[in-house]
Amino acid sequence: MQPSSTGIAEAEAFERCEDVLRFSPLKLLARPRAALHPLACAALAVFVAGCSTFNREPPPPCPPVAILGETSSLTQFRQGPGRDLTDVEYGVQILDYRGGCEFSSDKRTVTINLTTDIIAQRGPAMTGTAITVPYFIAVLDRSQQILTKQVFETRIDLPAGRRRAGVAEGSQPIIPFAEGKGPKDYSIMIGLQLTDEQLAWNRQARGGN
Repeated sequence: MQPSSTGIAEAEAFERCEDVLRFSPLKLLARPRAALHPLACAALAVFVAGCSTFNREPPPPCPPVAILGETSSLTQFRQGPGRDLTDVEYGVQILDYRGGCEFSSDKRTVTINLTTDIIAQRGPAMTGTAITVPYFIAVLDRSQQILTKQVFETRIDLPAGRRRAGVAEGSQPIIPFAEGKGPKDYSIMIGLQLTDEQLAWNRQARGGN
């Protein structure tokens, strides 16, 4: 016996209803979907309204991510006392970040899918063709105490004649929640791993101590 067209439409709408439930706004990259026929949209609305019978809760929000301001940039000078613009070998900056998160089935662990965009600019004093940039990803608790910190390195090629280049670095920090804690109790901080001199230069440039 052939299924009726009504039954097929309802089945397709039901599948789309399931997709709506599975979709998380925290995932920034989503596969585009074909537009629904108006009648299918009406059927979908009915089924979405009935999806509450499955008692599926939406995923909790991801822990917030931020760039630590005073470590967002780096200025590397050549050897010697000179600190003029002509003494700059290169500059580096964390330009942006993006991503989402995935929770374990018991909601006690979250994996952060993070991509960090880092750019570098060649300075007048640079003689090489590539640089190695250290950066960190830290997990903080609600009181801003560092729980874990990982330092990574990335290579950026800056051949002669090329003024600027960048990389997109992917990482997946994992946060296990302590008893009675959830995603709102943690945050992610990213920044460049600076030397004491580089940090002091940044603070001076920002007007700090």
